[in-house]
Amino acid sequence: MTVDRPACPLSRRAFLSACLGLLGSALLPSRVRAGQEEELLLLGRVLDGTGAPPIEDGAVVLRAGRIVAVGQRQILAVPKNIPLLDLRPWTLLPGIINAHAHRVAPPSVRRELLLAGVTSVGDVGSPLEDIRELRLDRTLTGDRVATALWTGPMFGPPGGYPGRLWPSAYGIEATDADQARRQAEILLDRGASMLKIAFEPGSAATPWPVLGLAEARAVVKVAHGRGAVVRCHVQDLSGLPLALAAGVDAVEHTLLSSRSVPVFIGERGRLAPCPEYRELLRRMAGQGVTLVPTLEIGVRSTWDASGALSAVRLFHEAGGQVALGTDAPLRGIALGMPLREMDLLARAGLTPMQVIQAATSRAAMVVAQGDRLGTIEAGKNADIIAVAGDPLNALPCLGDARAVVKDGEVILRDET
Repeated sequence: MTVDRPACPLSRRAFLSACLGLLGSALLPSRVRAGQEEELLLLGRVLDGTGAPPIEDGAVVLRAGRIVAVGQRQILAVPKNIPLLDLRPWTLLPGIINAHAHRVAPPSVRRELLLAGVTSVGDVGSPLEDIRELRLDRTLTGDRVATALWTGPMFGPPGGYPGRLWPSAYGIEATDADQARRQAEILLDRGASMLKIAFEPGSAATPWPVLGLAEARAVVKVAHGRGAVVRCHVQDLSGLPLALAAGVDAVEHTLLSSRSVPVFIGERGRLAPCPEYRELLRRMAGQGVTLVPTLEIGVRSTWDASGALSAVRLFHEAGGQVALGTDAPLRGIALGMPLREMDLLARAGLTPMQVIQAATSRAAMVVAQGDRLGTIEAGKNADIIAVAGDPLNALPCLGDARAVVKDGEVILRDET
Protein backbone atom coordinates (compact mmCIF):
# COMPACT_ATOMS: atom_id res chain seq x y z
CA MET A 1 0.00 0.00 0.00
CA THR A 2 1.39 3.39 -0.98
CA VAL A 3 0.64 6.32 1.30
CA ASP A 4 1.16 9.87 0.17
CA ARG A 5 3.38 11.90 2.46
CA PRO A 6 1.57 14.62 4.41
CA ALA A 7 2.86 18.12 3.99
CA CYS A 8 5.90 18.69 6.20
CA PRO A 9 5.84 21.84 8.38
CA LEU A 10 9.66 21.93 8.36
CA SER A 11 11.62 21.63 5.15
CA ARG A 12 14.20 18.91 4.65
CA ARG A 13 16.82 21.66 4.26
CA ALA A 14 15.87 23.11 7.66
CA PHE A 15 16.11 19.66 9.20
CA LEU A 16 19.56 19.07 7.77
CA SER A 17 20.67 22.48 8.93
CA ALA A 18 19.56 21.66 12.46
CA CYS A 19 21.54 18.43 12.30
CA LEU A 20 24.60 20.26 11.03
CA GLY A 21 24.55 22.32 14.19
CA LEU A 22 24.95 19.07 16.11
CA LEU A 23 27.72 17.72 13.93
CA GLY A 24 29.75 20.87 13.40
CA SER A 25 30.52 19.78 9.87
CA ALA A 26 29.57 20.70 6.34
CA LEU A 27 28.68 17.09 5.63
CA LEU A 28 25.99 14.99 7.29
CA PRO A 29 26.69 11.24 7.63
CA SER A 30 23.88 8.72 7.26
CA ARG A 31 23.82 8.07 11.00
CA VAL A 32 25.05 9.55 14.26
CA ARG A 33 26.32 6.99 16.74
CA ALA A 34 25.87 7.62 20.45
CA GLY A 35 28.96 6.10 22.07
CA GLN A 36 29.01 4.25 25.35
CA GLU A 37 29.26 7.44 27.40
CA GLU A 38 27.90 9.94 24.88
CA GLU A 39 24.70 11.88 25.38
CA LEU A 40 22.23 13.36 22.95
CA LEU A 41 19.34 15.77 23.41
CA LEU A 42 16.27 15.47 21.17
CA LEU A 43 13.83 18.37 20.94
CA GLY A 44 10.26 18.04 19.67
CA ARG A 45 6.67 17.49 20.64
CA VAL A 46 6.73 14.27 22.70
CA LEU A 47 3.96 11.68 22.60
CA ASP A 48 5.34 9.13 25.05
CA GLY A 49 3.10 6.10 24.38
CA THR A 50 1.68 5.89 27.90
CA GLY A 51 -1.57 7.61 26.99
CA ALA A 52 -0.53 10.86 28.66
CA PRO A 53 -1.12 14.16 26.83
CA PRO A 54 1.67 15.28 24.50
CA ILE A 55 4.57 17.21 26.00
CA GLU A 56 4.66 20.41 24.02
CA ASP A 57 8.15 21.81 23.50
CA GLY A 58 9.50 18.55 24.87
CA ALA A 59 13.02 17.27 25.37
CA VAL A 60 14.44 13.76 25.60
CA VAL A 61 17.92 13.03 26.96
CA LEU A 62 19.67 9.90 25.68
CA ARG A 63 22.78 8.25 27.05
CA ALA A 64 24.46 5.05 25.87
CA GLY A 65 21.41 3.90 23.93
CA ARG A 66 18.85 4.55 26.65
CA ILE A 67 16.47 7.31 27.66
CA VAL A 68 17.62 9.02 30.85
CA ALA A 69 15.17 11.92 31.07
CA VAL A 70 12.08 13.32 29.33
CA GLY A 71 10.00 16.42 29.98
CA GLN A 72 9.38 20.01 28.93
CA ARG A 73 12.53 21.62 27.59
CA GLN A 74 12.36 24.68 29.85
CA ILE A 75 12.11 22.73 33.10
CA LEU A 76 14.09 19.57 32.33
CA ALA A 77 17.54 19.34 33.89
CA VAL A 78 19.74 18.97 30.80
CA PRO A 79 23.51 18.34 31.04
CA LYS A 80 25.63 21.26 29.86
CA ASN A 81 27.16 21.15 26.38
CA ILE A 82 25.09 18.12 25.37
CA PRO A 83 24.87 17.57 21.59
CA LEU A 84 21.49 18.67 20.24
CA LEU A 85 19.22 17.27 17.55
CA ASP A 86 16.38 19.74 17.05
CA LEU A 87 13.36 17.95 15.56
CA ARG A 88 10.83 20.70 16.23
CA PRO A 89 8.01 21.02 15.25
CA TRP A 90 7.80 17.31 14.56
CA THR A 91 6.24 14.77 16.91
CA LEU A 92 8.45 12.26 18.73
CA LEU A 93 6.94 8.86 19.53
CA PRO A 94 8.20 5.47 20.70
CA GLY A 95 9.27 3.28 17.80
CA ILE A 96 6.30 1.39 16.36
CA ILE A 97 6.10 -2.34 17.17
CA ASN A 98 4.32 -4.80 14.88
CA ALA A 99 3.56 -7.56 17.38
CA HIS A 100 2.42 -10.20 14.89
CA ALA A 101 4.35 -10.89 11.71
CA HIS A 102 6.18 -13.70 9.93
CA ARG A 103 9.25 -14.21 7.72
CA VAL A 104 11.20 -11.26 9.11
CA ALA A 105 14.45 -13.14 9.75
CA PRO A 106 16.45 -11.62 6.85
CA PRO A 107 18.14 -8.45 8.13
CA SER A 108 17.34 -6.75 4.82
CA VAL A 109 13.62 -7.11 5.59
CA ARG A 110 14.04 -5.60 9.03
CA ARG A 111 16.15 -2.79 7.60
CA GLU A 112 13.17 -1.68 5.54
CA LEU A 113 10.95 -1.95 8.60
CA LEU A 114 13.30 0.27 10.58
CA LEU A 115 13.42 2.91 7.86
CA ALA A 116 9.62 2.97 7.90
CA GLY A 117 9.61 3.65 11.66
CA VAL A 118 8.89 0.09 12.86
CA THR A 119 11.74 -0.40 15.32
CA SER A 120 10.72 -3.86 16.63
CA VAL A 121 8.72 -6.76 15.23
CA GLY A 122 7.28 -9.93 16.73
CA ASP A 123 7.88 -13.06 14.64
CA VAL A 124 5.17 -15.42 15.90
CA GLY A 125 5.98 -18.59 14.03
CA SER A 126 9.33 -19.41 12.48
CA PRO A 127 11.61 -22.43 12.01
CA LEU A 128 14.49 -22.98 14.41
CA GLU A 129 16.88 -22.38 11.52
CA ASP A 130 15.72 -18.74 11.37
CA ILE A 131 16.91 -17.96 14.89
CA ARG A 132 20.48 -17.20 13.81
CA GLU A 133 19.25 -14.41 11.53
CA LEU A 134 16.58 -13.23 13.95
CA ARG A 135 19.32 -12.51 16.47
CA LEU A 136 21.19 -10.17 14.11
CA ASP A 137 20.83 -6.44 14.73
CA ARG A 138 22.64 -5.28 11.60
CA THR A 139 22.85 -6.10 7.92
CA LEU A 140 26.07 -7.40 6.39
CA THR A 141 26.94 -3.81 5.51
CA GLY A 142 26.58 -2.69 9.13
CA ASP A 143 23.23 -0.94 8.87
CA ARG A 144 20.95 -1.20 11.90
CA VAL A 145 17.72 -3.18 11.56
CA ALA A 146 14.49 -3.51 13.51
CA THR A 147 14.77 -5.78 16.53
CA ALA A 148 13.11 -9.18 16.15
CA LEU A 149 11.37 -10.88 19.06
CA TRP A 150 10.33 -14.42 18.30
CA THR A 151 8.39 -17.47 19.40
CA GLY A 152 10.11 -20.06 17.24
CA PRO A 153 7.87 -22.91 16.02
CA MET A 154 4.26 -23.16 17.23
CA PHE A 155 3.04 -25.88 19.59
CA GLY A 156 0.38 -28.19 18.20
CA PRO A 157 -0.78 -31.82 18.30
CA PRO A 158 0.36 -34.57 15.92
CA GLY A 159 -1.72 -34.37 12.76
CA GLY A 160 -3.11 -30.93 13.62
CA TYR A 161 -2.32 -27.26 13.16
CA PRO A 162 0.17 -25.85 12.21
CA GLY A 163 1.39 -28.94 10.33
CA ARG A 164 -1.80 -29.09 8.26
CA LEU A 165 -1.12 -25.72 6.67
CA TRP A 166 2.54 -24.86 7.30
CA PRO A 167 5.79 -26.76 6.60
CA SER A 168 6.74 -29.08 9.44
CA ALA A 169 9.59 -26.80 10.55
CA TYR A 170 7.03 -24.23 11.69
CA GLY A 171 5.52 -26.54 14.30
CA ILE A 172 6.43 -28.51 17.42
CA GLU A 173 4.31 -31.58 18.07
CA ALA A 174 3.51 -31.93 21.76
CA THR A 175 2.17 -35.38 22.61
CA ASP A 176 2.20 -34.97 26.39
CA ALA A 177 2.86 -32.34 29.05
CA ASP A 178 6.43 -33.46 29.73
CA GLN A 179 7.39 -33.14 26.09
CA ALA A 180 5.71 -29.73 25.88
CA ARG A 181 7.61 -28.59 28.96
CA ARG A 182 10.98 -29.74 27.60
CA GLN A 183 10.41 -28.13 24.21
CA ALA A 184 9.34 -24.87 25.84
CA GLU A 185 12.55 -24.80 27.87
CA ILE A 186 14.63 -25.37 24.73
CA LEU A 187 12.98 -22.47 22.88
CA LEU A 188 13.45 -20.11 25.81
CA ASP A 189 17.08 -21.18 26.15
CA ARG A 190 17.56 -20.26 22.49
CA GLY A 191 16.34 -16.72 23.12
CA ALA A 192 12.58 -16.77 22.56
CA SER A 193 10.76 -14.11 24.57
CA MET A 194 7.39 -15.59 23.62
CA LEU A 195 5.94 -19.02 22.99
CA LYS A 196 2.99 -19.75 20.73
CA ILE A 197 0.34 -22.44 20.94
CA ALA A 198 -2.66 -23.12 18.71
CA PHE A 199 -6.19 -24.37 19.25
CA GLU A 200 -7.26 -24.83 15.64
CA PRO A 201 -9.67 -27.57 14.43
CA GLY A 202 -9.71 -26.30 10.84
CA SER A 203 -12.74 -26.04 8.61
CA ALA A 204 -12.77 -29.51 7.01
CA ALA A 205 -15.71 -31.87 7.55
CA THR A 206 -13.60 -33.87 10.01
CA PRO A 207 -11.99 -31.64 12.67
CA TRP A 208 -8.23 -31.70 13.02
CA PRO A 209 -6.73 -32.85 16.32
CA VAL A 210 -6.38 -29.99 18.81
CA LEU A 211 -3.61 -29.40 21.35
CA GLY A 212 -4.44 -30.89 24.74
CA LEU A 213 -5.14 -28.60 27.67
CA ALA A 214 -2.47 -30.31 29.80
CA GLU A 215 0.16 -29.66 27.13
CA ALA A 216 -0.94 -26.03 26.75
CA ARG A 217 -0.83 -25.43 30.50
CA ALA A 218 2.65 -26.93 30.66
CA VAL A 219 3.87 -24.44 28.03
CA VAL A 220 2.25 -21.55 29.91
CA LYS A 221 3.78 -22.60 33.23
CA VAL A 222 7.29 -22.79 31.80
CA ALA A 223 6.93 -19.47 29.98
CA HIS A 224 5.59 -17.59 32.97
CA GLY A 225 8.29 -19.06 35.17
CA ARG A 226 10.89 -17.55 32.83
CA GLY A 227 9.22 -14.14 32.34
CA ALA A 228 8.01 -14.97 28.83
CA VAL A 229 4.50 -14.65 27.41
CA VAL A 230 2.31 -17.16 25.59
CA ARG A 231 0.48 -16.20 22.42
CA CYS A 232 -2.39 -18.36 21.15
CA HIS A 233 -3.65 -18.77 17.58
CA VAL A 234 -7.45 -19.02 17.70
CA GLN A 235 -9.79 -18.66 14.73
CA ASP A 236 -12.60 -21.06 15.68
CA LEU A 237 -15.00 -20.40 18.54
CA SER A 238 -14.18 -23.76 20.14
CA GLY A 239 -10.58 -22.71 20.76
CA LEU A 240 -11.28 -19.61 22.81
CA PRO A 241 -12.46 -21.35 26.03
CA LEU A 242 -9.38 -23.59 25.82
CA ALA A 243 -7.08 -20.58 25.46
CA LEU A 244 -8.63 -18.94 28.52
CA ALA A 245 -8.45 -22.16 30.52
CA ALA A 246 -4.78 -22.58 29.59
CA GLY A 247 -3.93 -19.12 30.94
CA VAL A 248 -2.45 -17.59 27.79
CA ASP A 249 -1.40 -13.94 27.70
CA ALA A 250 -2.66 -13.03 24.24
CA VAL A 251 -5.11 -14.31 21.67
CA GLU A 252 -4.26 -13.81 18.01
CA HIS A 253 -6.95 -12.90 15.45
CA THR A 254 -10.66 -12.33 15.64
CA LEU A 255 -12.70 -15.45 14.98
CA LEU A 256 -13.65 -16.63 11.52
CA SER A 257 -15.67 -19.80 12.11
CA SER A 258 -17.49 -22.11 14.49
CA ARG A 259 -18.72 -25.69 14.19
CA SER A 260 -21.62 -25.20 16.59
CA VAL A 261 -23.19 -21.76 16.07
CA PRO A 262 -22.64 -18.83 13.68
CA VAL A 263 -19.79 -16.69 15.02
CA PHE A 264 -21.51 -13.52 13.85
CA ILE A 265 -25.19 -12.69 13.58
CA GLY A 266 -27.01 -9.94 11.73
CA GLU A 267 -27.75 -6.92 13.87
CA ARG A 268 -29.11 -3.65 12.50
CA GLY A 269 -27.88 -4.43 9.04
CA ARG A 270 -24.37 -5.35 10.19
CA LEU A 271 -22.65 -8.35 11.70
CA ALA A 272 -22.06 -8.64 15.44
CA PRO A 273 -20.56 -11.38 17.65
CA CYS A 274 -22.95 -14.14 18.64
CA PRO A 275 -23.86 -14.34 22.38
CA GLU A 276 -21.24 -17.05 23.04
CA TYR A 277 -18.47 -15.00 21.42
CA ARG A 278 -19.55 -11.88 23.28
CA GLU A 279 -19.33 -13.64 26.61
CA LEU A 280 -15.90 -15.04 25.80
CA LEU A 281 -14.63 -11.59 24.77
CA ARG A 282 -15.81 -10.21 28.11
CA ARG A 283 -14.06 -13.07 29.90
CA MET A 284 -10.88 -12.31 27.97
CA ALA A 285 -11.03 -8.68 29.03
CA GLY A 286 -11.70 -9.68 32.65
CA GLN A 287 -8.75 -12.09 32.70
CA GLY A 288 -6.38 -9.47 31.31
CA VAL A 289 -5.79 -11.40 28.07
CA THR A 290 -4.60 -9.11 25.28
CA LEU A 291 -6.25 -9.30 21.86
CA VAL A 292 -4.05 -9.00 18.77
CA PRO A 293 -6.90 -8.86 16.25
CA THR A 294 -4.88 -8.75 12.97
CA LEU A 295 -7.85 -7.01 11.41
CA GLU A 296 -6.27 -6.47 8.01
CA ILE A 297 -5.90 -10.17 7.34
CA GLY A 298 -9.38 -10.76 8.74
CA VAL A 299 -10.80 -8.21 6.32
CA ARG A 300 -9.04 -10.02 3.47
CA SER A 301 -10.53 -13.33 4.60
CA THR A 302 -14.21 -12.37 4.61
CA TRP A 303 -16.64 -10.35 2.53
CA ASP A 304 -17.96 -8.38 5.52
CA ALA A 305 -15.50 -6.81 7.97
CA SER A 306 -18.19 -5.46 10.27
CA GLY A 307 -18.21 -8.59 12.43
CA ALA A 308 -14.50 -8.43 13.24
CA LEU A 309 -14.69 -4.68 13.87
CA SER A 310 -17.66 -5.24 16.17
CA ALA A 311 -15.77 -7.93 18.11
CA VAL A 312 -12.83 -5.58 18.72
CA ARG A 313 -15.20 -2.78 19.70
CA LEU A 314 -17.00 -4.98 22.25
CA PHE A 315 -13.71 -6.26 23.70
CA HIS A 316 -12.31 -2.73 23.91
CA GLU A 317 -15.47 -1.37 25.56
CA ALA A 318 -15.25 -4.19 28.12
CA GLY A 319 -11.86 -2.85 29.17
CA GLY A 320 -9.74 -5.27 27.13
CA GLN A 321 -6.24 -4.37 25.97
CA VAL A 322 -5.57 -4.39 22.22
CA ALA A 323 -2.11 -4.72 20.65
CA LEU A 324 -1.30 -4.10 17.02
CA GLY A 325 -0.19 -6.91 14.72
CA THR A 326 -0.79 -7.43 11.01
CA ASP A 327 0.16 -11.05 10.11
CA ALA A 328 2.29 -9.61 7.29
CA PRO A 329 3.40 -10.71 4.78
CA LEU A 330 0.57 -13.28 4.58
CA ARG A 331 -2.17 -12.63 2.00
CA GLY A 332 -0.06 -9.90 0.46
CA ILE A 333 -0.03 -7.62 3.50
CA ALA A 334 2.95 -5.33 3.17
CA LEU A 335 5.60 -5.15 5.85
CA GLY A 336 6.19 -1.52 6.75
CA MET A 337 4.34 1.10 8.76
CA PRO A 338 0.99 -0.67 9.52
CA LEU A 339 -1.27 2.22 8.57
CA ARG A 340 -4.09 -0.01 7.32
CA GLU A 341 -4.23 -1.91 10.61
CA MET A 342 -4.22 1.38 12.49
CA ASP A 343 -7.12 2.64 10.41
CA LEU A 344 -9.11 -0.54 11.11
CA LEU A 345 -8.46 -0.27 14.84
CA ALA A 346 -9.76 3.30 14.70
CA ARG A 347 -12.85 2.09 12.83
CA ALA A 348 -13.32 -0.46 15.62
CA GLY A 349 -13.63 2.32 18.17
CA LEU A 350 -10.11 3.03 19.41
CA THR A 351 -9.13 6.68 19.63
CA PRO A 352 -5.94 7.80 17.86
CA MET A 353 -4.18 7.83 21.24
CA GLN A 354 -5.34 4.27 21.92
CA VAL A 355 -4.23 3.14 18.46
CA ILE A 356 -0.78 4.58 19.16
CA GLN A 357 -0.69 2.74 22.49
CA ALA A 358 -1.71 -0.48 20.73
CA ALA A 359 1.28 -0.02 18.41
CA THR A 360 3.76 0.94 21.15
CA SER A 361 3.26 0.20 24.85
CA ARG A 362 0.62 -2.55 24.38
CA ALA A 363 2.60 -4.19 21.62
CA ALA A 364 5.73 -4.08 23.79
CA MET A 365 3.92 -5.95 26.56
CA VAL A 366 2.68 -8.66 24.22
CA VAL A 367 6.19 -9.34 22.91
CA ALA A 368 7.43 -9.48 26.53
CA GLN A 369 9.46 -6.28 26.25
CA GLY A 370 7.37 -3.87 28.28
CA ASP A 371 10.25 -3.17 30.64
CA ARG A 372 12.47 -1.78 27.89
CA LEU A 373 10.36 -0.85 24.83
CA GLY A 374 7.12 0.87 23.93
CA THR A 375 7.29 4.21 25.77
CA ILE A 376 9.51 7.27 25.96
CA GLU A 377 10.38 7.02 29.64
CA ALA A 378 13.57 7.07 31.65
CA GLY A 379 15.24 3.67 31.63
CA LYS A 380 13.74 2.50 28.34
CA ASN A 381 15.68 1.77 25.17
CA ALA A 382 16.16 4.83 22.98
CA ASP A 383 13.87 3.64 20.16
CA ILE A 384 12.16 6.81 18.96
CA ILE A 385 10.69 8.07 15.71
CA ALA A 386 9.99 11.61 14.57
CA VAL A 387 7.02 12.20 12.25
CA ALA A 388 5.79 15.26 10.43
CA GLY A 389 2.36 16.25 11.71
CA ASP A 390 0.18 15.30 14.65
CA PRO A 391 -0.87 11.62 14.71
CA LEU A 392 -3.58 12.42 17.25
CA ASN A 393 -5.31 14.35 14.50
CA ALA A 394 -4.21 12.27 11.51
CA LEU A 395 -2.84 8.76 12.04
CA PRO A 396 -1.57 8.56 8.43
CA CYS A 397 1.20 11.01 9.29
CA LEU A 398 2.89 8.05 11.01
CA GLY A 399 3.75 6.99 7.49
CA ASP A 400 6.06 10.00 7.23
CA ALA A 401 8.88 9.00 9.59
CA ARG A 402 11.51 11.72 9.16
CA ALA A 403 14.01 10.42 11.72
CA VAL A 404 14.41 7.07 13.44
CA VAL A 405 16.44 6.50 16.60
CA LYS A 406 17.40 2.90 17.28
CA ASP A 407 19.19 2.18 20.57
CA GLY A 408 20.51 5.73 20.54
CA GLU A 409 21.70 5.62 16.93
CA VAL A 410 20.03 8.34 14.85
CA ILE A 411 19.11 7.25 11.32
CA LEU A 412 18.17 10.00 8.87
CA ARG A 413 15.98 9.27 5.90
CA ASP A 414 16.34 10.90 2.52
CA GLU A 415 13.32 12.54 0.93
CA THR A 416 11.80 10.10 -1.57
